[in-house]
Amino acid sequence: MMKVKNIIILAVVVILLIGGLFFSNYLNRIIPNAPGTVGNTAGNLINDGLFCENDGVVYFANPYDGWQLYSMTPGCTDIKEVWDVPVKYINAGGKYLYYYQDADSANKGFGYLGNMFGVYRIQKNGKNNKSLDKTPSGILKLIDNTIYYQHYDNTEGMALYQINTDGSNKKMTIEAIVSPACSSGSTIYYANEEERFILSAYDTSLHTIETIYEGKLYQPILQDQYMYYINVADNYSLYRYDMSQGSIEKLTADRIDTYNIGYDYIYYQKNDAAEPALMRMRPDGSEPEFIASGNYCDINITSTYTYFIAFDEDIPMYKTPTSGEINVTEFTEAAAAVVIKD
Repeated sequence: MMKVKNIIILAVVVILLIGGLFFSNYLNRIIPNAPGTVGNTAGNLINDGLFCENDGVVYFANPYDGWQLYSMTPGCTDIKEVWDVPVKYINAGGKYLYYYQDADSANKGFGYLGNMFGVYRIQKNGKNNKSLDKTPSGILKLIDNTIYYQHYDNTEGMALYQINTDGSNKKMTIEAIVSPACSSGSTIYYANEEERFILSAYDTSLHTIETIYEGKLYQPILQDQYMYYINVADNYSLYRYDMSQGSIEKLTADRIDTYNIGYDYIYYQKNDAAEPALMRMRPDGSEPEFIASGNYCDINITSTYTYFIAFDEDIPMYKTPTSGEINVTEFTEAAAAVVIKD
């Protein structure tokens, strides 16, 4: 009788363990994203993807805390740490964030994290962090349920890879240096370095590459019917190409280092040996406005504020209202959140 009882107890334990495992897998399953999901804007991603606004929350890399992952409201309130790793190229979709753990930042003071760089996924609440590919990577972008990213290794060099959000189906997509930052639907638009920097389009569904525009360009950003780009052949000034009409417009004669587009403004860094400055203008090139004197980079736009830092410096980080009157201030709220955390 005792033997039978032990067998029953063992069977119950096994059933509970199996049931618990299935329940855990059910809770942690990766629910498919809604069609049309895009992880972040092209403009933010070409500026290191340090900010990502999704479902009324801004996720960002906090420069005052070693670029660790934080969240806040668009108005810079309710700031809190999500995960204690240095990040860039932040993407959001469904209940998850996807990001690149920056090895360079990690090596500055995160010890064992220094060899844990790569593409990661984490829940927005900071739970269940998971490595998807432990590899040096450039820009990454979530499109629907696939992450496209610039994968690097010593054998292949830099190539465009893809991996599903659940970590499956990892493979090389294009054996070339391709930025996935600019996309529309299932198409990735990029400056084709192997073809003299012409504008090419990669259809991720058909796996075909098509030439869109043969101008020599850099950092394409698609906004409405226009493809904005830095014209390499014209002193790196900013142009836009009408995708429906095939016409081009020069938006400014200023030489551009980097730029971003959002909320009816273009923010850009004017390259000028005598008077470098951060500027903004309307998408058609009208109403140019001075923001700050000096050289700035990492221009990230959210619905409420646009953020930037001085070139070759981590702090302070600055912000100005994205729309309306310009008012540059330091991002002191992020610094204060670190003091509170400590």
